[in-house]
Amino acid sequence: MHHSSHLGWRDVDILSPLQAMLTLPLWVMNNVKAAALLGVQRATTAETAADRFYLRVAEGVGGALIQRGEVYTGSSWTAGEVGHLIVQPAGEKCTCGRKGCLETVISIPAVQRQLARHAPGLSWQNRASAPQIVDAVMRQIGELLGNALGQIMLLLNPADIVIDCPWNIHSGFVETVRTSSAVSALTFTSRRTGLHFLREHIDPAQGLALAVIEHYERPMISVASSAQ
Repeated sequence: MHHSSHLGWRDVDILSPLQAMLTLPLWVMNNVKAAALLGVQRATTAETAADRFYLRVAEGVGGALIQRGEVYTGSSWTAGEVGHLIVQPAGEKCTCGRKGCLETVISIPAVQRQLARHAPGLSWQNRASAPQIVDAVMRQIGELLGNALGQIMLLLNPADIVIDCPWNIHSGFVETVRTSSAVSALTFTSRRTGLHFLREHIDPAQGLALAVIEHYERPMISVASSAQ
């Protein structure tokens, strides 16, 4: 692991100790990027050649660009770090050390803090106790996420954006994200970008399992194709 602001880790060798204990094939992969492989398959039906962007909101916020069925990692393995796009320059300090990252406003801990400031003890799990407050917070964070998605549309121009987020169950959040992203991007671009809001959270372990299977199947498929 090259860097984790949440864990405070830098250049930690995860694979070698596991290889010393296990004889199974092992592969280390970022949890968001692993979940992306499964998430885009569940949400979209476009041809595999289409570029898609997966955005995951949980304890943190991350993303991954899928190109031709594979995760694009970038030159330093940090492509897709949408959680650290700055959306509020004067906002809260992020775990990365900067202020106003998207993660500081739409992650699960961030939303819980916002709700608690409005009404002590209020959380998104018991939102029925103060629906007006929850509605206002959902629309506020939906607008900020939509602004970030608009920039992703313009910079990466994916065919689809898949949003894996606990707030997807709130209609006001989804509606605001759609409106805000359309305003933030060019009309031509936004109309040709599909937004997909997953209703069930993707398990990164399942996505990683899929990645490992595909990784080991590709050489066999290539050999079979050559034999034909």
